[in-house]
Amino acid sequence: MIQGASASSFLLDWYCEVMVDKPIRKLLRYHRINHGVSVVYTRYVDDSIFSARYSHADLPQPITLRLRRGIRKIIAGAGYQENVRKTRRANLPVNGTVCATGVQIGAYGHVGLTRKKVKALERMLDSAITMPLFSEKKEKIEGKIFYFLDVLRGKQELNALE
Repeated sequence: MIQGASASSFLLDWYCEVMVDKPIRKLLRYHRINHGVSVVYTRYVDDSIFSARYSHADLPQPITLRLRRGIRKIIAGAGYQENVRKTRRANLPVNGTVCATGVQIGAYGHVGLTRKKVKALERMLDSAITMPLFSEKKEKIEGKIFYFLDVLRGKQELNALE
């Protein structure tokens, strides 16, 4: 399959759902039931974020080494490799967010675009209105719009689950 082909994102999403998402959700469910660790898993394309829910004392529950090893095993079993240069851990305040590929993910899995991404999209749309479009620029703008819509669609799906 050619990268960027119209079916590529669907096939990747389907593959990740079967080979990564389901096993990770099963692992997280097991850890929540047996170890009291409640973790939110958020994936956008091939970027994954794991965030610990806050306890009643407003302190994050740790994502244990055992859990991290289990997640890495699932990812490797699906044929992926963790990019250690992109891997980071952060302790966030109750209303904190973390940013991955221009998408902000809140403490409870809420998703949105960063201001920088929204401003860039606004500039692109403004230039599209005021100047003639060349095919390359039109494709770039369409790609940004679809990216924006994907994030919004994911946000709506998350809100529907709550």
